[in-house]
Amino acid sequence: MGVKTAKSKGHPAMADLHDSIALKEAAAEPRPGGPDASTLRTADFPFRDPPKTGGTRDSRFQIIAKQAVLDDIHTHGKTAMESEVCGVLVGDVYCDVMAPWAYVEHSIRGESAVGKQTQVTITSETWTRIHETLDRDFPGKKIIGWYHTHPGFGIFLSGMDLFIQENFFNQAWQIASVYDPHSEEEGVFIWRDGKATRENFLVEPHAPSPSLFAPASMTQSVDGNAVVAESDQIATLTRRVRSLERRVDMMLTGALFVVLVALIAPLFVFLMGPDSIKRLPGVHQALHRLESEPNKKPRAGPGKDSSAGDGGASIFATPTTQSSSALIDPATPSENPAFLKRANGLENGRSTGPTLIPVKRPGSR
Repeated sequence: MGVKTAKSKGHPAMADLHDSIALKEAAAEPRPGGPDASTLRTADFPFRDPPKTGGTRDSRFQIIAKQAVLDDIHTHGKTAMESEVCGVLVGDVYCDVMAPWAYVEHSIRGESAVGKQTQVTITSETWTRIHETLDRDFPGKKIIGWYHTHPGFGIFLSGMDLFIQENFFNQAWQIASVYDPHSEEEGVFIWRDGKATRENFLVEPHAPSPSLFAPASMTQSVDGNAVVAESDQIATLTRRVRSLERRVDMMLTGALFVVLVALIAPLFVFLMGPDSIKRLPGVHQALHRLESEPNKKPRAGPGKDSSAGDGGASIFATPTTQSSSALIDPATPSENPAFLKRANGLENGRSTGPTLIPVKRPGSR
């Protein structure tokens, strides 16, 4: 791989490079006293437990990268299947009880770089944009290393790649990553005794899926490109329990609503008034039976002549011991029509009371 560079703010070593550099590919020999990740001390870095990866943690310095970062590198590489692309890896260095480890959390693409099949041009504009993005989007983070692609010609570091690594990423914890978009193979190179050496790295899988049945977590070890699938059973069971709790809460809420309706509905009906009560099924049937029964004839009173026929004359008397004849004033002539009309209530052509029959006195005509 060849690189053409220019001066850039924040990279003093870039000023010492020529505008164009062309070096033959050559294998790097170990350099005694060169960068070596084995010399890193845990006391120099903040303590943090590594994220779960499903892989095996080495007892020495190791790289842990997020799957999202690898996905972005793969996508970037496949945008140029016949030419190289590049970018930087962003994160930080921590330590655990075993050794220091580098956490690759983000990546920044070298958007302004111009690539050919075996080289990529990194201009001062590219570096400026990378540092602007780093300061704006990832404050406090470090450039852990760089990545570039080898479209169709495998995973290794060329002489130019080694030159870049030695001059711009020469901290013991800085790395180089290579990805071949044709074979989809990738590798990470770490400083060991002054030589960039390919080693295994661990992959933090994507965040668990919010769905009830989450897919298996994926972790990757780059030594033979073995992909290890691990099912996150605890997370899945936790999501299932929470889902069941929500369903139980909904069922209890529905049952309570039904009970409240059953208790309030009768009270509401009674408060609506008598008409509402009559519309109740039981009350309506009872009233209907009473209305359908025929009217009974009243019994004969004490002053009624029960022996008289339907066409005979009846004398109605008040419920006293007086006889019916006492109701007629003896001084009133029996042949006075006005008296009889008033007595019988026949004024204005209608009857308003009991009928009085004139009774002749003994010896009268």
